[in-house]
Formats: sequence, structure tokens, C-alpha cells
Amino acid sequence: MQETTKYKLKKPGESDYADVAVLNENMDKVEEALGKKPDKTELPAEVKKAVQAGTLTAADLGAVSAEDKGKPNGVAGLGADGKVPQAQLPEMDYAPASHATDKNNPHEVTAAQVGAPTTAAFNGHTGDGVKHVTAEERTKWNGKADQTALNAHVSSKNNPHRVTPEQIGAATMEQVDERIAEVAPPKQGLPVNDIRTLTVRAGQSIKAGDVVDVENGEIFATFNKYANVNHELQTSEEKDSAMIVKTAKISDKYSVCAYCPYDDSSHSNNPYLQAVLLDNSTKVPIKNSAVNLTAESSYTSQISIAPISETHFVVAGIFYDHVIATLCKIELSNNKIVVLTRIENKFSNQDYTVDVVKLNSSNKLLMVSSSEMNGFYNILQVNGDVLSVISEGNSFTALSSGSLRFVNILSLGENKVVIAACGSSDKPAAVVGTFNNSTNKMSFGTASKDVFAAARQLRMVNDGNTIYAMCYLPSEGKYIAKVLTVSENTISVASQRAEISTENLSGYIKDWPFYAYLYACDVFRVGNKIIFATNSGMEMYQYDNSAASKLKHIGHAGWPEILRGSWQTLSISPYSDSEIWYGYSISEGSGNYATATAVVTPLTVHDNVFANWKNGASTAIALTDGTGGQKIPVGFGGYCECPDVTAGQRIDSAGVSAVSPQDGWLDVKPAYFGAVKVESQTYIGTGKFGSSNPNKLTFSFVPKLVIVQGKNESTAGFGLIVYPSEIMVVQDTGSTRTELNYVERLDNEKTIRWYSDSNPTHQLNLSGGSYVAVAIG
Repeated sequence: MQETTKYKLKKPGESDYADVAVLNENMDKVEEALGKKPDKTELPAEVKKAVQAGTLTAADLGAVSAEDKGKPNGVAGLGADGKVPQAQLPEMDYAPASHATDKNNPHEVTAAQVGAPTTAAFNGHTGDGVKHVTAEERTKWNGKADQTALNAHVSSKNNPHRVTPEQIGAATMEQVDERIAEVAPPKQGLPVNDIRTLTVRAGQSIKAGDVVDVENGEIFATFNKYANVNHELQTSEEKDSAMIVKTAKISDKYSVCAYCPYDDSSHSNNPYLQAVLLDNSTKVPIKNSAVNLTAESSYTSQISIAPISETHFVVAGIFYDHVIATLCKIELSNNKIVVLTRIENKFSNQDYTVDVVKLNSSNKLLMVSSSEMNGFYNILQVNGDVLSVISEGNSFTALSSGSLRFVNILSLGENKVVIAACGSSDKPAAVVGTFNNSTNKMSFGTASKDVFAAARQLRMVNDGNTIYAMCYLPSEGKYIAKVLTVSENTISVASQRAEISTENLSGYIKDWPFYAYLYACDVFRVGNKIIFATNSGMEMYQYDNSAASKLKHIGHAGWPEILRGSWQTLSISPYSDSEIWYGYSISEGSGNYATATAVVTPLTVHDNVFANWKNGASTAIALTDGTGGQKIPVGFGGYCECPDVTAGQRIDSAGVSAVSPQDGWLDVKPAYFGAVKVESQTYIGTGKFGSSNPNKLTFSFVPKLVIVQGKNESTAGFGLIVYPSEIMVVQDTGSTRTELNYVERLDNEKTIRWYSDSNPTHQLNLSGGSYVAVAIG
């Protein structure tokens, strides 16, 4: 009996008998086979199983797999935007973008296809007898019939044809301004702002705020040199042969001068280190601001000042066998110096040299000092009104293994300095120091020990990484200068030496025994000029890379004539681009009768010479800077903009004057408005005298002359003050005449304050006495 191929069902042949057993066997096989097939409800699940098991493929279904989408010979896939991506499209044989912008008829469309006339037809039309009128021609022809436009043109006063002054021989507005400037404007009808643009005369250099004169349409200033105004700060007791003086700028408003007698082993009474405020605006010391910086009397050989902020500064001084560091504060409300913190017992056996400088914005300071055997560096910090020592007594041998003298510290920026000093053999050296603000320690580069030969009086100033150094060579009797440069942690000598003129060098200074310890010279910068100062005078230089010394000598910059006696120590500090405080000490007498006096004088540079220059111009005030040939605005009256002035600033002259009501503005009073002002006051004397009980008078203007007169016989004395002198001449009821040197001008010079150290008679302050004061301005 035969069987089927797949299920092996038995197939009876023609000769076979029907057999129920065979039939039942076939039925069982069918039942078993059908039972293995899913029914309609089970089919989706079974298909899913087949797909997940990988037994059902896309090829089994006649479909393309996902892997073949976007591939050659596959099918395209769609992007996120539902479109076929550009990368799956076949390359085109043209660029759609350039085709779209092609204006050269790429499809060769003809005029006939778009219903347009040919060029020939158009030319024929324009060539016929019809004349076309342009829009411009139509407007002009219509205007002939309408007189409105013509009448408007005829009546126009705005120069429609743009005629120039030159075409008609008229003066320009600038020429008119120059002519008007040669004469004073009328007293009546003065404009609110009388400002004119004028030319600076050749050779002149005018600054904003300078008073100027006018001649032939040009402005110029006339400077005259007057005797120096010397301010005596303190005179020592007898037996003191020198006074140490140190000046420093603290802010645009104030500088400071510190001073103390030098210990020359001939002690006197009460030699305190003192400091006094110097007013950079009025150019006078504020004498009642003087304060003792040491608790006990002592002597000093060096003083250093480190500005911290607009109001705080630190003063370090050497006293006998140790250094004292003092933090001070300027009380702006009453122009006083207040001692905040004094450190006296931290720096013992450091008595040879000292310098201190601010290291960084954390108000940490580096102080370098020396004993007879060793150098030291100390780290201090100012926190508010407190000065503290955060690292002391660190050995400093980068320059010398022994003692140091004439130490100089120059700041190169945040946490970086240059330190230079003379070693125990008077051999100068310099080194770069870097401060670690975390460990409070210094690290040093390689010292340059070939700066000078054996030298003293080492002084230095820097302009960034360029250093200008000077010193005195005892073996040659000369002051010399060199230029040094700093590159990373290396210092190199960039030039040959330049000899500083010492034609008038005092033999007294040369031969003085303590000359090896005290500063008798200084170097400073004003603008782009470098000034080397000795007691022979000041020599002015400019940097010149073409010169062997890198310094070009400009000329002798002046030598302020000292008040009296013999010239000694020196300290100079600029407080603007043209002004300096020149501090010095003088000596009088000899032996047990020697005294020393600390003196300061303000000086201004003009034509490269420092002196007591005063501008004699009186016509108008320059409102901006200008040099020869430049045109600048000049104020003759009214409210004028002047960017460089600050509120409260005054400008006075014999003619024009001005006051600043707010930053950047001047209220200018013309010269012809300068009528004489007179004001009188009376007061009753208190019987007191001295610096703690001064007389004070305040007027509504700046007085040029003040006369004080007793009103009855017992107080018949009188006093006389003449601007700008700081001396009052007093004559008492008899014939005794005396001069009071204790005269101050306050409140923008409207207030006069004076006192006498002698008695109330000389102070014009007798108890119950009646006095009248007359001010003329």
C-alpha cells in the first residue's frame, strides 16, 4: 500500500480491501499534523515568535530589510521631515541655485513665445515722429506755468546756491572769532557760555585749566619764576647734626612727609619720628596735622613710606637697634593723621637699612631690613585699621651674605618686586623677588652683582620692567646712572653708565662721616622724563635706545636754593605729571650748637626746569590741552565744560577766575567782572595762644589782603597778611614787630588760621580785647 509524501497517509490501491484500521491510522496522523498548526487566533503570536527567533526574514516575505534602506540597490528612506534626504538622491547635471538666478535666458525663450515686440520693432516705434517727455522735463515745464516754486527760491535766505565767504570776499566765522577775541566782550549781554576756539601759539604747551592771554588770535601762557616757598616742619634741639626727611604721595589730594633727627651719638631731647600732611591742591603742609609716630623719643637713620590706600599708609623707620612699623590713617573730615597700629618689638637687631612696599591687593607688604651681619625680610599685612606681622625674621642672602645698606624695593606688579642694595663691601646688587600669597614666603631669582663698582647712595625708580638706577662712587667722587631691564626673573644691565653732573657737589656732603648711611640724592620720574637729583641740582634725562647709556640728557632741571645753612638729606616725590614735593634737611651751627631743620617746598616743571613757577596770564582759561598750532576751546566767562577739573577746584589769576561747581565744569568769572571785594568781621579775644588755640576767620571769597586791628588802646596792635604769603606781620601796642610763620589757608583759601607760640598779644587774642578784621579780594 502506497503512502503520501509529507504525512505518510496510507493510500489503498485498486486491489486492496477497505480496512478500518488503515482509515483510523490516517485519521490519527491528520489530527496530529493539524494540531501542530496554529489556528486563526493564534497566528499573530506565532508570527511574532518566528520574527523574534530570526526564522522569519524580510526575504521570506519578499520585502526589503531596514539595513538596506538608503543603500545602493535598496530603497530610499525618509528623514525626520518626512522627505528623502539629499544624500540619497541621484546627482543632478545642473545647479538649481545658479540656474534660478541665471538672467541670460538659459531656456532660449523667444519674444514671440511671450508675446513681446522684437528689438527692431521697438526701435522703429521710438524712431517715429512722436516725442516722449521725461518726468524731469514735465516738472520743469509745469513750473513755468506755476510761480510758487520760483517765488520760494527767490525768497530763500538759506544760501541755496552755496556761496562761500571766499567767493564774495567775506571773513569766515573762525576769523571773526579771532578778531573778537582780541578785545574784551561788552559788559552787558554776556552770553551764558563765552567759549571761543583759538590757536595755541607756536612753542607753547597748554593744559586744560591753564590761564592764558590772547594776542592776534593766539593764546599763550606767560610763566615767571619766583623764589621758592620753603615750609619748615621741625627744627631739632642742639647737638643734632642732621634731620632725616622722607616724602611720599598717598593720593591725588595728599602727600606725606615724615622726619626725625639722625642719631649722631650726640643725643638731644625728645627726637620723635613725626609725619605731616602735604596738601597737593594748595601746595602747603597742613601743620596742625603733625603727629608722633613713635611712642617714645628716639633717633632714626632711614625712613620708608608705603601707601596702602587713599587714606592708609605704613611708615617704617630704624631706631637705635630695631625697626618700628606704624600704620596711619588720614581723617579726611579734619585733615588729621591718626596712628592706628604700632609694631615696635618684632624687628630687633635690624638697624642698618629698611624699605617697605605693598605687595598685592590683599594689602600684604614686604619689608627688607638688615643688621650688621645679616639681611632679613618680613611680611606684614594691613587688615582694616590693624597692621600685623605674618612672617618675620626670614633670612635674606640673595644680595649679600652679610649686611645691607641703601635697600630699594620696586614693585613690578602683583606679588613681584625688584630688590637692590649695597652689600657689606659697598657693592650694589639687584634681584627679582616673587611672593607666594599662600605660604607668605618670597622666592628669588639670580642676583645681578655687576650693577656698579663699589658705591653708596643707591637709588632706583622704574617704569615697568625698565629700571633707572643711580649711585655715588666714592673712589671717583661722581654720581653715575645706569639703565637695567627685567626679563622674567633675570636682571641685566642694559646700558653703559651716564655721569651725572656734580659741579656744585658740596664738600661737606662728600666728607661727612655718616655719608655712608644717609640718603643725599634721589631719582624720580615725571611723565616720560627721568630726573636724577643731588645737592648739585637736578639733571633731566629721557630714555633713548640709540644712546650707549640709553639716556639722553635734556638739561639742568634746577637746583632749589635752600632756606639757609648747609644742605643735607633729600627726598623727592612727584604728585602730578608736572609737580613735586622737594623735601630736604639743612644744618646750622657746629659741634654742640648744631641744629637740623626739615623743610619741604613745592616745585613745578616748566621748560624742563623745576622751580616756583607762576603763570602771569589773566585773560581766559583753556578748556582742553593743546600745543603750538592746535585750535582749542577757551573759556572767557560762564559755565564751561572742562573735563580735567574736579568739584571745588579753584583757578585764580590777576584777571579771570573760576571755580568748579561739579566735576568736569568751570564757572568762569571774566577779568572785567573782577571788582574789588571788601568784607569785615569782629571778634573778642579769649586770652589763649599756641597751636591748640589758633585764631580763625572765614570770608565769602579768597582774600588777597587781611588786616586785623585792635579797637581800643589796650589792644591797639595790628596784623597784616598778604596773599599768598604764609606769614603774618604783627605789631603790638608798642613798637615791637614780629612775624608769625604759623599761618594756614583752609576751605579753598577762604579761611585764614594763625597762632603765636609766644603770647596772646602777638596772636592778636588778648582776653576780652575787641578786634576788627578787614579782608580785601
